[in-house]
Amino acid sequence: MEYKVPKVLERSPEVMGFDLAKIGVGIGCGMGALFTILNNLWACLCFVAIGCTYFYITKKFPGKGELLQFVNYNLGTKCIRFNTTIASLTNKRTHEE
Repeated sequence: MEYKVPKVLERSPEVMGFDLAKIGVGIGCGMGALFTILNNLWACLCFVAIGCTYFYITKKFPGKGELLQFVNYNLGTKCIRFNTTIASLTNKRTHEE
């Protein structure tokens, strides 16, 4: 017997149009900043910075695995392969005079 999951349950849960993970991080960072603002200003600013960077990264890389792909591309070797020799590439003019 094959069980089919309804389309409503396949989506990730959302609260007011935001993903549940974003809501959790936002509330956690907000509460952490609120409770530490009078005791330690640096800890409060760290909570705010963590929340802001999380929202910035999730907005810039919305797809799953996009951030990891971007980091791997930047850390990997960048090599351009040509079908011609280096001597023929250096002898060509790059612009007309």
